[in-house]
Amino acid sequence: MPVNSDTTERPPRPPKKRTPGSRLDPRMLADLARSGLTRRDAEAMQLRFWSASETKKNLNIDLPSYVIPYRLIDGSITTKVARLRLLGSEKEIIAATGDDRRYRAIIGGNAFYLAPLPSGMLSWKDISRDVSVPIGFVEGEKKSFSAVSRANQYIIGISGVWNWLGSASPPKVIDGGIPEDKKHKDRLSKKNYTKLLDEFSLFEWKGRIVFVIFDWPDIKRKAGVIEALTRFVATLSKLGANVRIVELGTDINGPDIKLDDFIRDNGPEAFVKLLERAEPLTTDGLTRLREGYIKIMKPPNTFYSRDTRELMRARDFHGATLHLVTRDDEGR
Repeated sequence: MPVNSDTTERPPRPPKKRTPGSRLDPRMLADLARSGLTRRDAEAMQLRFWSASETKKNLNIDLPSYVIPYRLIDGSITTKVARLRLLGSEKEIIAATGDDRRYRAIIGGNAFYLAPLPSGMLSWKDISRDVSVPIGFVEGEKKSFSAVSRANQYIIGISGVWNWLGSASPPKVIDGGIPEDKKHKDRLSKKNYTKLLDEFSLFEWKGRIVFVIFDWPDIKRKAGVIEALTRFVATLSKLGANVRIVELGTDINGPDIKLDDFIRDNGPEAFVKLLERAEPLTTDGLTRLREGYIKIMKPPNTFYSRDTRELMRARDFHGATLHLVTRDDEGR
């Protein structure tokens, strides 16, 4: 006789309701796999897939995508900030949107991405005032989640190298948290794009080790990234942080290396060792980083600048060679 001998007839179960955008599509999972992330990670991040028709309905972009929710410091999902990852080739994205940006803000503006934490790690709120716990910053949600979930490191995601600044006013929303303006793009206010994000006030920075982990070799080769990095380092230092720049590679002419790629290819232990080897900036090095000067070499002349437009003009129209002033340079 079966263990459960109850033969009472029960009404049939109603079909399970499927929330739009809740399924885990193979295209989304394939994109995550390139960052070394899995179906379980997608569930932990609470990602939501949108078909091309759903993306078109909500944002007037005819491509499949997935929504990345953001969290408050207590771990709850906020309805004020969310970003979208478009799925498609660069050519398809340009054809559908007019530019090559794969990520779009669909609700709100710049904010800290505080990745969901695995069991055993203290909450973001618990470590927010404990300066003995190092914190890092990286560009991108998937990179942040990879560092948190694989290496158990408190790495905050920002949506761009400059996006530790500014806070766009949130758009009006309708039911489901979809922008009322279906053609909504990043609404960054120039007025607000000069102040620190409000989330900085949630953490104590004085005396804390803070890692900055931007893509390699962008931090050595791209003037805009170099300028953002130097200003970010200077700002963190003014907050009292012990700032350390983490270099994901060694060959400035080598392949691009992003944090999720590094962890996927080398393992979390290698990333932790990289953090341990990152050296604090010397006073002299910090001064130069604050200044953010680039050496412009156009024989027989050499001069210095930190104005991005001037640097690009010197390189593109005058054939000058640009060189980041490092702590090893004389800076003269």
